[in-house]
Formats: sequence, structure tokens, C-alpha cells
Amino acid sequence: MKNLYLFYGEEPLIIKNKINNTIKQIPTSEYSITTYDYEETRIFDIIQDASMPPFLVDYKVIVIKNPHFFENQEMLSDQELNSLKRYLNNPNESTILIFDAANVKVDKKSTIFKIFMKVGEVSQTEELTSVELTGWLRRQLQTHNITIKDDAIKLFFNIVSRDLFAAQNEINKLINYVGPGGVITTQIINDVVTKEPEKDVFSLTNAIIEEDKQKVINIYQRLIKDGNSPSYLFSLIAKTLRELIIVQAMLEEGYKQGEIAEAMNYSSGRAYYAVKNARSIKPQVVQEYIERLGNLDYKIKSGQIDINTGLEFLIFGL
Repeated sequence: MKNLYLFYGEEPLIIKNKINNTIKQIPTSEYSITTYDYEETRIFDIIQDASMPPFLVDYKVIVIKNPHFFENQEMLSDQELNSLKRYLNNPNESTILIFDAANVKVDKKSTIFKIFMKVGEVSQTEELTSVELTGWLRRQLQTHNITIKDDAIKLFFNIVSRDLFAAQNEINKLINYVGPGGVITTQIINDVVTKEPEKDVFSLTNAIIEEDKQKVINIYQRLIKDGNSPSYLFSLIAKTLRELIIVQAMLEEGYKQGEIAEAMNYSSGRAYYAVKNARSIKPQVVQEYIERLGNLDYKIKSGQIDINTGLEFLIFGL
């Protein structure tokens, strides 16, 4: 068993499961497992805890979430970097230190990562392909002897997108609805799976900024088909962009994820994805689209263009 583990990649749910499976193999108790968020706790304090022996058990486990210094080593001061390097090169034998770097863009050229490759266990999780997503869904259902039609699978992922945490919640609802041995159809998907327009609009906004035309068209057509008006979608896209640039400004000022969640009245899950997206998109690009929406809003209100045509022109004109 290693004393140091690094899990990183694009699928937070799978990484979470990997971490849980690793912890299950460690002879410890639930009271000796501590989780820190790097955005909330200094690395000095985490290392100090890791250096202390466990109490009444062979091992203690420390999980560090959001270790963004793997993406940008300069986030650490020279003292913090040296302290972390010393610990990595000489870890406490009775501490299992796990870095949960889900959605952190790890810099494989950084000093910390190179050290970790020598002394720790590194596991990368790639984003699942469409075929792998389908297989993952079927396996979740097969444990309850439940089958699902091919067209129902397509509809399911059209609604929940690629968010496996949301998908898992909806899968649990479907399992309870149909029961062991049941068959899931498109009608059951429509009846049971929660449609969240704001979540889809969040994905739509990102796709617009990334200029992923096919994704934009698919999400937009689904939202319209579900009964959302263009004016409603326009207001939500504008709201999402405004919040995105606010979160970017707060990050620039040094706010942590928990503080952003409190200030923006976000749930912890929504704050996580808001921060993730704010870090992945350049502020000037967000500002450019806010200006484009502002110009479109002026044209709509001044009667130069109707909202249906204006929004579709923005979306299909990518």
C-alpha cells in the first residue's frame, strides 16, 4: 500500500468511487478519515495533520479536495512548496494522503507531479465516451435486473447530459420506480427523470462560448421542445453569463469556493461547477458574449428584431 495517492481527470463521480474503494482497503476507522478542501485550508495545516500519528488505529486517511497547485504550482509560496516537497519525499508511514484532483488540469511538468510519479500512486480518469456512458448506465441497472431500451438511453443522456452525479441520482429514481426486473422506456424517462432548464442553460451557455455548434443546436432544440420560450432562455443565458463573470472576479480577488457559494447563494455542488467553469473560460470571452447579448437585447427592445429570430441568429450563427 502506498502512502500517497493522486486521482485526477474529468469524471468526478468515478474518481470519488476510486477513492472510496482505496479507503475501503485501508485498516482504519471512519473516525480516522479527514477531508480537507485546499480552497478552505492552508497546505501547512494539512501537512501538520498528516505528520501526526493516528489514534488507536494503524492508519489514518487524509483526503485533499481541489488541490489546484497541481495545475499551477505558483499558487504555493516558496515555503509551502518546500514543505509539501519535504513531506512527499518523506511521508508519515501511518498516514495515507489522498489528493482528489477531479477536474484539475494537472501540469505534468511541475515539480510536485514529477515527485509524485516517483513516490506515489497516480491514477488518471479520462472522460467517458458515449459507448462507455451507455455501458456504465446499463451496469447500474443490471445490478437490479433492470433493462433499458436503446432510445431510452439516448433520451436519458439528452436530459442529464454528462454530469454523472446527476445521472446517478436519476438512475436511483428510475430503479425505485420500475423495481427489480423492470424495463425502462422513453415514456418512463419522460415521467421520472427531472428536467432542469437552468442546468441545461448552463451547458448551453458554455457550448455557445466554446462555439460548439452541434452541441448548442442539440441543447437549444431540446429546451424549446420541452416548452421553454426563447425569451425565457435568453434571460437565463444572460443571467448565467453575468454570474460567470462575477465568479471570475471573486476568484481573482482570492475568494474560496465556500465563500463564493455563500455570496452567490449557491449549493456546494453548483458552486463547484461554477468555479470550475469560471477557471476554464477566459474572462474576455465571457465579456464579449455579454456585450453581444446586450446588443441583441437592445435590438429586440427597439423593435429591430424579434426575440425568436435574434436568439436563433446568435445560436445558429456560430
